[in-house]
Amino acid sequence: MRVQIATILLGATMIPIASLPATAQISDDTVVDLLAVQSPCGEPDRYRGKKDQLYIERDDGSILLADAYRLQALGTARSNGKLLAASCNRRFVATADSQQLHLLSTKNDRQPMTVLLPADAVGAVFTKNSRQLWVGLSGRNEVVDIDLNTGQLRTIPLPFAAARLSADFKGHNLYILDQKAGGLHVIDERSGRILSGELPKFGIGADLMRSPTDNELWIVRSDRPQISIVRTKPPFAVIKAIDLPATARSIQFVRRGHRNIALVSLPAANSIAAIDADKFFFIGNIDVHGSPASISASGDGERSFVSLSDKSMVEVVDVDSLSLFGSIDTGLPASKLIHVAGAGGR
Repeated sequence: MRVQIATILLGATMIPIASLPATAQISDDTVVDLLAVQSPCGEPDRYRGKKDQLYIERDDGSILLADAYRLQALGTARSNGKLLAASCNRRFVATADSQQLHLLSTKNDRQPMTVLLPADAVGAVFTKNSRQLWVGLSGRNEVVDIDLNTGQLRTIPLPFAAARLSADFKGHNLYILDQKAGGLHVIDERSGRILSGELPKFGIGADLMRSPTDNELWIVRSDRPQISIVRTKPPFAVIKAIDLPATARSIQFVRRGHRNIALVSLPAANSIAAIDADKFFFIGNIDVHGSPASISASGDGERSFVSLSDKSMVEVVDVDSLSLFGSIDTGLPASKLIHVAGAGGR
């Protein structure tokens, strides 16, 4: 294990992370708070208001900002690259452009903070206290732990290269799918010790997300049309499999009333499958006008936003009726999006 001091680039000046302001503003009249319905913090945020926004990752590497209430594009963010994660304290959105990891602050319109990495970032997750960011690196058998308070960068060696990351916020576990075959590994984030034994492989490009109860991992398999559900307690066994009408790409949880709903994108079927996440049965399908890639949702779970990989638009779904509500012109096809909510009205 080796420890380094992380630096960031702000213009041409190298500055420790800890010396920068922790807040930022997107524009003079649009202050936003980061959220996801099944948020990085484990608890859903039920707020939705007139200043809601979306970060949308487009095919040319630009990140588009859009008004999620009026369904209008607003312009591009101050960072290009891929969207990675949003912090629990709603101060940062992490993006990556090659070996540069950008931390977009949500409270002012300054240049993003940039952390130099030893390799391209492929996945990331913030800890619940928003003090650390764990980053998987392309082709490297290690994960990087960035301490956002002190500026320290800790590298933890692993016997595999990480592709997708999630975290257990009731404990201290990291859940990682590897780049080779989508094998699941459970890591103690404090010691770097591997907790899991031999677990199934779910295919290259598989995706994962914790359930709203934090007791399960839902893994979208890339090798077959199926979701595997894994318990987040030892021995981390697969406890259920849900067969799908087509191979899925991504998953998003929403909460409506007392029901948790999993929305699953099915690119080959041009549809979104809605599944009762508590009782594991299909609720219905939503047909969209293209190949769905990523799903995000409003804080109250009423609306979900779906990026299309073959159309220049984001579709808006009314979750209660499982029908299309509207769309946002993105100018280019998009692969991933993150919903943000305005600070006004909280």
